[in-house]
Amino acid sequence: MGYPEVSSRPTLPDFKTAQEAIKFILEVPLVDQYGGYDLDAMSDQELIDFANRIAAMIQIMHSSD
Repeated sequence: MGYPEVSSRPTLPDFKTAQEAIKFILEVPLVDQYGGYDLDAMSDQELIDFANRIAAMIQIMHSSD
């Protein structure tokens, strides 16, 4: 009898709105401090895409542990 498989990978968020994306971006300290981005100049879709890319990078960094 085996144990159920457990994934140590975090689940990526799937941002549906720019507000969710902005909240996520601002909660990632590294991105907040060194991002060099202008959230006010980004469209809603750009914000969502940006947040999704950040989430994917975090997942990659986590999986290399």
